[in-house]
Amino acid sequence: MLTAIQKALRVQRSTTKRLDGRKGRILRGDKSSNVTYTIGETRSDDINEEQQIVTVRYRDFLIDVVEYQFDGIPTKPREGDQIVAAGEIWTVHPTSSEPDHRRHDRDQTTWRIHTKKTGES
Repeated sequence: MLTAIQKALRVQRSTTKRLDGRKGRILRGDKSSNVTYTIGETRSDDINEEQQIVTVRYRDFLIDVVEYQFDGIPTKPREGDQIVAAGEIWTVHPTSSEPDHRRHDRDQTTWRIHTKKTGES
């Protein structure tokens, strides 16, 4: 049985997808799948070659766990997977302080996937 908070969080995610959801494709080798995603951002402080602190911004894709699948089987994102979105190719990539993906929400129903832009489609 869902708690009131869990219900509210699911309604919030559903509303966000409906209002701001975008269509894209995920790729792993020769496999692909259509997904609906929303955009997020992660910032990470790094030290460059001159020993200066720089803030790096990563494009995050928020995708429902059940939608991240290949051949109809839900799977975890992994480094090297690609997301094709709005004519751009984004490759799943860890930040300097986090792995390439993590659960985004309290109920663990959405992936937050860190990426870097690697091309145009």
